[in-house]
Amino acid sequence: MSDRFEPGSVISQSFDIRIVEKIAEGGMGEVYDAVLLGASGFEKRIALKIIRSEITGVPSTETQAGRRRDFLDRFINEAKLVSNLIHTHIAQMYLLGMIGEPGREIGYIAMELVNGINLRSFIDKHLFEEKHVPVDIAVYIASRVARALEYAHNATGRGGDLLGIVHRDVSPTNIMVSIEGVVKLSDFGIAKVVADESHGRDYVAGKRRYMAPEQTQTGNVDFRADIYSLGLVLFELLTNRMPDPDLPFVSCSSFRGGVPAEIERILHRSTNRHPRERYGTTSELAVDLEKAIYDKGYGPTFVTMSNYLKDLFPALAVEMPQVGAEEATIIFDKTQQ
Repeated sequence: MSDRFEPGSVISQSFDIRIVEKIAEGGMGEVYDAVLLGASGFEKRIALKIIRSEITGVPSTETQAGRRRDFLDRFINEAKLVSNLIHTHIAQMYLLGMIGEPGREIGYIAMELVNGINLRSFIDKHLFEEKHVPVDIAVYIASRVARALEYAHNATGRGGDLLGIVHRDVSPTNIMVSIEGVVKLSDFGIAKVVADESHGRDYVAGKRRYMAPEQTQTGNVDFRADIYSLGLVLFELLTNRMPDPDLPFVSCSSFRGGVPAEIERILHRSTNRHPRERYGTTSELAVDLEKAIYDKGYGPTFVTMSNYLKDLFPALAVEMPQVGAEEATIIFDKTQQ
């Protein structure tokens, strides 16, 4: 029996997306709870991210048109490159597309819908209840994100060369925890592929509070910028506050008790203002975080995380919640500063 399809055969199919409700809005765009509709009543719940019209909408001048088109091209090219990052702790990207009339298009990404909350809501809940995240839970979350980043930083192309993927926007609103206790890093869609010189280095993207110093100064970053951002996220998880970037490193013990010296060392190294003084690989960071919570032979698991989350947010067991307020992801042209 001959094969029905030959290599390179294209199967054309149509599909629809039904919007359920808006669940977030921020600097990059709007996010909707939606349903991908297929043949014979097939339905798949997704998160639909629409790139905000201020970036990709109808321009008022020819110069703005060029800049917006340029940004959209960059966004699409980078999203296509990271679309094959398949990892337990990375929110999956299903589909990338454009909608609208020619010259008035807006981009969208269909992504995995995580039934849970983001770390912004998680941290805010602890602030509201005037308590701190248990150290083992905070470090567990950071270690899972570190493993996601390790995978992305080590991703290679078909020829075996490193792709040079840097997330550039590691922050609480881009880290989700599902009701099952699985930590997911999302929004690789704006990741800058540092090896792609064809696009130049004029643009900077990310959340300013969590940016590494070199990211805000030059935009020329490597994986160590993600390590810096993750260090800040862990510090905030442990203390419910951000360190002052203009002051020397302040230990967590200034704000709470019970943080082991080893965690302080990890934080100090991760958030060093000089990239060469940070971890030499993301793998090394992930190992240190795991050693800190599993050195006794046992420690938190996704079940531990799930139980903690259910106690903190009882409604999670019965409904899909609205995520916390989205901090603005800024995208600016360094040549215009």
